[in-house]
Amino acid sequence: MDTAAWVERPDAPLLSLTSATFRDVLGFAPKPVAMHFVLEAAYYVEKYPGVEIASIGPRIVEPHSTSERVDLDTAADIWRVTIALLSRLA
Repeated sequence: MDTAAWVERPDAPLLSLTSATFRDVLGFAPKPVAMHFVLEAAYYVEKYPGVEIASIGPRIVEPHSTSERVDLDTAADIWRVTIALLSRLA
């Protein structure tokens, strides 16, 4: 797949809703971070022009190594944010 990296649109309504949901559920704003998932997001943006994407996820420790692991507390937090976000989108 020859796709450029995804660049999020800071003015996207979905991003604003996701950030607000994150703050409401967890009590603090999400921290924007560039990670490897931007290639996957870019694929969908290329395939479905105009689609909005907000990518959130748990804390990954030592990614792409034999010691890679997920901080389970942050996975539970992301689950709570996802459920609340889906409810707001419904």
